[in-house]
Amino acid sequence: MVPANIPPEIQQLIQDFAVVFEKPQGLPPPRSFAHQIPLLPGAKPVFIRPFRYAVVIKDEIEKQVSEMLESGIIQHSTSPVSSPVLLVKKKKYNTWRFCVDYKHSNALTVKNVYLVPVIDKFQDELAKASWFTTLNLTAGYHQVYL
Repeated sequence: MVPANIPPEIQQLIQDFAVVFEKPQGLPPPRSFAHQIPLLPGAKPVFIRPFRYAVVIKDEIEKQVSEMLESGIIQHSTSPVSSPVLLVKKKKYNTWRFCVDYKHSNALTVKNVYLVPVIDKFQDELAKASWFTTLNLTAGYHQVYL
């Protein structure tokens, strides 16, 4: 449901792209380009043991993993790579965000050589914008097919 205080043209835009805001179901479709994570030469797979969790946190992790398996956005894996999971409290909604700690795996990847765009350029491009939003793009991560 779109709030009534939003202009009609924005309401229409939100309704036209409602699929973007739905919870993801299943894996994304294969794309014309398969994303890869290039590892440094000679890098060995990282296997990190899980952290010790309080019972409440452990139960929440298991619940979220079960939900992701049921919805099809993750699947069982036999990969030799393992990274621990963290839960981060989202204060505004009093819920938990499921996060994977990839810092050990990231240390073994080939770094990008692309420069980060200059913020001044973005500010110039957005100078005439009158509507801004913050979206919780949780589903965005699940739209990249690896």
